Amino acid sequence: MDKGADFKTEMWIVEHQHYRELQKLKHMPNVLLCDRSMLDMAVYGTMLFQNKKMSENEYKILMRAVTEWMHTYDFGILVSPHNREITSDGFRATDKNYQWEMHNLFVEVLDALKADYIVVKGTHEERIKAAIDYLKKKGCL
Repeated sequence: MDKGADFKTEMWIVEHQHYRELQKLKHMPNVLLCDRSMLDMAVYGTMLFQNKKMSENEYKILMRAVTEWMHTYDFGILVSPHNREITSDGFRATDKNYQWEMHNLFVEVLDALKADYIVVKGTHEERIKAAIDYLKKKGCL
């Protein structure tokens, strides 16, 4: 998350995420798999609100927009942090404490939204197997 982010930043991202998802749904109306989704804005918005970088009213507006769209999602697969080091690419956070803090915030928001999701963890192979098993259980494979 951009450390300079605020309500306007998050709403801009929400608008563009919504647009991108709608564009993809035109071509693949039955399945849309997102690495980034409205959930990200719910989590980052919650962090901004908790850190007093967003007012309560702004937070309510953001969450209304995000959660309304998130109800179109059938389920989620959350990938937990792992012990392996992440190569710094200038985008992903490499600090393990921050990764776990964000992971826990994702779980907190998913639980607050009563979302249908699983957390996959373990080795790369175990994560893939858990995700595939879940997709089969949901009738996607």
